[in-house]
Amino acid sequence: MPIKVSPYFTWPRGIRLSVYDADRSLIDQSHDQKYDLNDNLFQTCTDRTVYLAVEIHSKNWRQWDSEALSCIEAIIKEDLEFDGNEFSLRRHTRKRLHPCTERFVWRIHVH
Repeated sequence: MPIKVSPYFTWPRGIRLSVYDADRSLIDQSHDQKYDLNDNLFQTCTDRTVYLAVEIHSKNWRQWDSEALSCIEAIIKEDLEFDGNEFSLRRHTRKRLHPCTERFVWRIHVH
């Protein structure tokens, strides 16, 4: 079944976000489909590098394949670019094709 994405770049249903600082200490968690990276992280914390762990508990999101990874990356980019951020985004998890119910981690650095 193909992945369904909201036209407004909200996170998918069943989202579980965990955010860690550069020292890998947990700084935020959310299940909110409207979670705003800029407002919740980069406006309030001084650390400009975070690790974003994403899990999706939905029958429409089966595994971390190219389509799923690209979709989440598009949401991250839209969120940060909307607020005028310059940033780098890198896949931190090397393993692919594991279930979306297992977290996939991205490293985000806002310049």
